[in-house]
Amino acid sequence: DLATEIAVKIAFVTVYRYTQTVRQVWKAGRLQSFDCETDDNGDKRTVQARSTPAGLEVTAPHGRYVAPADTVPTGYWNADILRRREALDSNGKLVPFAFEPAGTRTVQVDGRPVEVRLHKISGGADGEVGYAPDGTWVSLALNERGNDISYRRLPQARR
Repeated sequence: DLATEIAVKIAFVTVYRYTQTVRQVWKAGRLQSFDCETDDNGDKRTVQARSTPAGLEVTAPHGRYVAPADTVPTGYWNADILRRREALDSNGKLVPFAFEPAGTRTVQVDGRPVEVRLHKISGGADGEVGYAPDGTWVSLALNERGNDISYRRLPQARR
């Protein structure tokens, strides 16, 4: 489950709002279902995908189609995306992209320093994604519509 909420305010007045919720269900390393609801400042869209014997059946605002069975969504939390050349985006389209190693950086994760492996993203999105040595997602920086957006992993909840 992924959730994004962005609000841009000027003088205490919200001038732009973006919300998105995504639910992905995986089994044995394969995407079984994908449900995405987006509200981009009043422009609402829903995308669904289901694993079928024919492949991944995608229902999006622009229509229905069947993608390859091993298609993954653009959620960068899964380091397997580094081996892909296209992914299902939140608009329901297969977008091409590429990754190239971009060095390392030490960041704080759960209160301890971690050497993060960085990868430059180009194609459908431009930016940089970072993973801990064990493949755990740590950071994402994208440039969307001329705006720099940074995502960071929050500390894990203590049980």
